[in-house]
Amino acid sequence: MADVATWLQRELGVPVVLDRCALSDAGLQTRVSITYKLGQVSARYGLELMFASLDIAILEKEEYLLLTTQDRAETEYLTRVYPVGDLVLMESAISDKRLANFDSLIDIIITQVRPQAWGIQPEVKVMAECSSLVISQDRKMHEEVLQLLRALRAAKRASEPTEGK
Repeated sequence: MADVATWLQRELGVPVVLDRCALSDAGLQTRVSITYKLGQVSARYGLELMFASLDIAILEKEEYLLLTTQDRAETEYLTRVYPVGDLVLMESAISDKRLANFDSLIDIIITQVRPQAWGIQPEVKVMAECSSLVISQDRKMHEEVLQLLRALRAAKRASEPTEGK
């Protein structure tokens, strides 16, 4: 695994750090040989497949990649800002102003993306001034939120009338 970290660092040009304490506590050896063959997949997906089979996660830190355990990765919260104006703003029937309905979108997110993982007080904040949601969750949850937002945008585009018809 140490050789893979060195190879990744050389190939990606980004420091790669082994979380030796977490890996050791989980009984994973950092001096294990890794061989993995993949077809035509993205580097990110290939790495996730390879490391998932070993119960290892890759965390993207500010200036490096951290190879750690899946358990540790799930406790590592990230805060991300999601611009959602296209999903929450709508024309008002009684004025020239556009109204924002963040509550409906937040409800969709917390009921559709691993609802049991949000807890009593979901970590979702509204930044109305820039039509964005600020969410603090683990990396996997962020990936699922992003997938849901993409699906909602695709559904919205599909339901909009096309010009010229």
